[in-house]
Amino acid sequence: MKSLIALIFMGLSLSLCAQEKVYYIKANQEISEVMSFTDVYKYPGFVAGIVSFRDGRVSAAKLNYNYLQGEMDFITSSGDTLSLADEVDIKHVAIGKDTFYYAEGYHEQLASFQTKKLTRRQFVELTDSKKLGAFNQPTYSGANTFGSYANSRTTVKLVMKEDITLVRKTYYFIGDRNEFYPVNKKNIARVFGKKEKEISTYLDANQINFKKEEDLQALFRYLSTGGQ
Repeated sequence: MKSLIALIFMGLSLSLCAQEKVYYIKANQEISEVMSFTDVYKYPGFVAGIVSFRDGRVSAAKLNYNYLQGEMDFITSSGDTLSLADEVDIKHVAIGKDTFYYAEGYHEQLASFQTKKLTRRQFVELTDSKKLGAFNQPTYSGANTFGSYANSRTTVKLVMKEDITLVRKTYYFIGDRNEFYPVNKKNIARVFGKKEKEISTYLDANQINFKKEEDLQALFRYLSTGGQ
């Protein structure tokens, strides 16, 4: 399983993020004391889903997307909670009406046209860390201070005396097949190669916020319908 720290710092290198909920965890608190099940997981419970692999295999399971780990969790026949392994072999994951693709993280499909897709990635980032030093005064620290993660109990224990701030953020991507790029004018032109004129016309006529899902959906629909 990928380490929590590696995942929550991954977002620091991305751009075009829409900030969501902020969680403040005090020293000696467990994350489970601050974050409920619905803060950690996308769905209020584990949902019947299908995992399709690139080699044609299909597997049914009770699934849920874990914001904290950035992983797709499932319930085993013995009732344990584990994360899907060998993600690079996954073609897509279907949970209800939602479809996810794996490309350096799970992308949730928002819209599609032929092989082109508009997606989002959502996961928790560590944005602030204050280690308590002498006389319990806070000192900033970038060290890995998390202990073990117990999937079955959705619990993360803080090992060191430290205050942290976690933020769940959303990043938007545009892609063709399973190649995804952060949404911006350059990458939109990269995906919709022959529609540079339509892209420029639309962006000149509309004030697009590349962090706003509704704006991106509208632009994607415009390009998918031939710029009509």
